[in-house]
Amino acid sequence: MASRLLNRLRSRKALEDHVIDESLADVEPGSSVLGGALRLQGGDEPEDRQDLEDDEIEENYEGSGVLVESGGNVRSGSSPLSKPLEENMSTHVQWQGIMRKSYDQLVFQVLSANISEDSHSKYVLYTFAVLSVGCDEMNRTIVARRYSDFFRLDQLLRSKFQSELSSVIFPKKQFAGNFTGRTIARRSRAFEQYLAHLASLSSIRNDRSFWNFFTMPELYTGHAAIRGGLYVEAYATLSNITRLQESIVPPPALYTELSRTLSALVVCCQDLNKLAEAQEHCQRALDLLDREQQKVKQRSRVPSTAEDPTHPVAQDTLELLLALLSSNIRLSWMIGKDKRQSEACLEELTAGGVYNTQIPTLKELIVKRYID
Repeated sequence: MASRLLNRLRSRKALEDHVIDESLADVEPGSSVLGGALRLQGGDEPEDRQDLEDDEIEENYEGSGVLVESGGNVRSGSSPLSKPLEENMSTHVQWQGIMRKSYDQLVFQVLSANISEDSHSKYVLYTFAVLSVGCDEMNRTIVARRYSDFFRLDQLLRSKFQSELSSVIFPKKQFAGNFTGRTIARRSRAFEQYLAHLASLSSIRNDRSFWNFFTMPELYTGHAAIRGGLYVEAYATLSNITRLQESIVPPPALYTELSRTLSALVVCCQDLNKLAEAQEHCQRALDLLDREQQKVKQRSRVPSTAEDPTHPVAQDTLELLLALLSSNIRLSWMIGKDKRQSEACLEELTAGGVYNTQIPTLKELIVKRYID
């Protein structure tokens, strides 16, 4: 690893979210009407799409201030999980699996629709689980998004993938009946179907806009927590994000995205005195950086006769690599693990003149990320 990275770095220097509704119980997988709201192939034409501001979208679409649960029960509350929904997860996994036969299969299940209110408006917060088919349910991740988040995702994707989404009708805007459990149930099912359909399209799965819908808000939240010294909160948020990235982001982009999140987790673990876990995250981030650079090298067009085909390494990647190596050396020493490989790699990089300024600490790099 050390020699490969050194060669690439020298080259750079040289080049400078199931709410159950009886009306939905008989919907068959593959039906042209998905969840009573999202339609694929045929059906009525969609209503005229209006460009609404975020607050206007929320005010028109959402709001009763209750939690709608399985079995038609409605109660106040904010719990993100519902026991009947938990028990139904296995069946739902099988049902959803019928719909998607290819690619990395994902299951999306709305666990709750919790009505909330802020200073601007009332809105439904859809909490849903994301699970890769075939994986243990303990590895599922939880995401919460508002209607407006789904709406913005749809608008953005349609601007890029008009033909792929031409037969998909996004859940309609309506100006009455938003307070009924039936409406929320239909919309919840529609969002499950919508996300499943998006995930079945490789062109969309490979688009950054799709990943960012699941990960970006929490990445901002997690890094802001680090800057505020809230390491317990940051640790919980970023740990969830690593599992999401492993499910949602395809390689080779996964190597870049996950290595950065793991680096932030290293900072959290160090401050929480989870030294062994910090070292594990650090080593994994280094391995991912190496794989990232291997993919970059494979994509670079160089003459086949070149003795040492390399590709320049970006400055931010170089600084992250050096900071991770320094952290890995110190953490390995503290927990009694062999640190010689990291020491040799760091010495090669610095002694070879690839990086001549003071090596930044990992925390110094992390606190600069995801700032508005």
